[in-house]
Amino acid sequence: MIYIVIIDLDNNKSMRILKVCVLIILLCASCFVIEDKVIDFAFAQDISLSLAIGDEKELLSFDIRNDAKKYLYVDDNYSKEKMQDFFNYASKKIPQEAILKFCFEDYDILINNFINAKNLASQDAEIKAEKNTGKVLIKSAKNGRLVNKNELNSSIFANLSQGCCDFEAPFETTRPLLSEEDVKKYSFLRGKFYTTYSSSTPERKNNIELALSNFDGVVLMPGEVLSFNETTGKRLKERGYEGAKIIVNGKYEEGVGGGVCQASTTLYNACLVSGLEIVEANPHSLKSSYVSPGFDAMVNFGSSDLKVKNNTENPVVFACKCDGEKCCVYVYGEENPYKISRRSEIIREILPNEDEIVCASEGQNPGEYIVHPKLGVESESFLDYYDGDILVATKKLRHNVYNAINGVKVADNNENV
Repeated sequence: MIYIVIIDLDNNKSMRILKVCVLIILLCASCFVIEDKVIDFAFAQDISLSLAIGDEKELLSFDIRNDAKKYLYVDDNYSKEKMQDFFNYASKKIPQEAILKFCFEDYDILINNFINAKNLASQDAEIKAEKNTGKVLIKSAKNGRLVNKNELNSSIFANLSQGCCDFEAPFETTRPLLSEEDVKKYSFLRGKFYTTYSSSTPERKNNIELALSNFDGVVLMPGEVLSFNETTGKRLKERGYEGAKIIVNGKYEEGVGGGVCQASTTLYNACLVSGLEIVEANPHSLKSSYVSPGFDAMVNFGSSDLKVKNNTENPVVFACKCDGEKCCVYVYGEENPYKISRRSEIIREILPNEDEIVCASEGQNPGEYIVHPKLGVESESFLDYYDGDILVATKKLRHNVYNAINGVKVADNNENV
C-alpha cells in the first residue's frame, strides 16, 4: 500500500486536484507494488564488457543498481566520465570488488558464472586402447586455463576506470603433468598371447568375447592388483552371458558363462610373458584343450580368481582383440628387459578308468560313446627368460595334476549294464 500525503496552501481546488493527478501518474510510471515491495521499472542503463580470453570473446553485461545511479548518471543518462570519477574517488577508501558489487546488479553471480565457464582443466597425455584391435594410441596432452577472480576484478575495475569496455581478461595457462614424451616411456608392447576358439559354439564365443571386453583399455597403475572376477563381475544372463559347457566336479556340464575360463587363461598367459606378478591363479581339474598343461587359469566367481599385480614403475595398459578365430590379449607398459617364453613338460600320463556302460536312450546307437575317455597328465610348467638369444634364467611356475576323463558308452548287444 502506498500513501500519498500532499500539503498545499493553494486554496484553488482544481489546482490541488491537478497536482495530485500528476504525482500519481509519475508514481505509476516509475514503480509498481507487489506484496508491499516497491519494484522500480525505471530504465536501467547496462554496461557491456567485451572480454577476450585466448581466441574467444565473451560479452558480459551488467545492470547498474538504482542506488549507484546518482554516482554514475548525468541527467538520467549513464556517463563514462562520472563513473571514472566515482571509481577513482571511491577506490581510495573502499575495496575495488565492493565498489563493483555496489554499482552492478548481481555482479558476483555473473563473474562466478563467467569464471566457471572459462576455466578449463588441463589434460594429461595418456595411452588409450582402440577397442577390439589390440592396438593403443597416445592421446595428446592439453593445456588448461585458470581465471583468477581477484585478478579479473582488478582488470575490470582498472579498465572501467579508464573508460575502456573492450579488453583481455587475465588468465593463467595450466600445464598437464604428463606430456606425450612421458607417456611414450610406457607405450611398449611388453607381451601378448592368444588362444583359438573358432570351433566354439556361438554361445561360448559370446562369453569369451564379453569377458575380455571388460579388460580392453584397462589401465593398471604401479603396485595395483587386477582381479578378473571384480573386473568382469558375476557371469549372469542379465549381464549378457549365455549357456555353454563348464567343468563341475571333474565333469563337463551346461552352465551360464561357459568359456570364460578361456578368457582368463588368455589374460593369464599374456601377463606371464609380460613379466607381471601373478598374485593368484588356479588350475582346472581337467586339462584344457586351448592351452598347454600348467598354463590354465580357472575362475569361478566367489571361489577362484585370477589376480595380477603391476610390478613395474609405470602404468600398464591392456588391449584385447577377438575376431571369432583367435582371442588375444596385449600388454603395454615400460620396455620389457627380457623375452619370456613358456614351457610345459609332461611328467606322466594318467589313464582313465574302465568305461561306464549305460543303456541306450532314444537316438543312441549301441557301442556309441556319450563321453569319450581322455588321458589325464601330471605336468610342470616353466618360464624361460632370454636376453636377446641368450637364456639367462628359468623359473619353475607350477606343478599340476589333471584328472583323466572316464568314458561313458552305450551298451552294445553283448554287454551287460
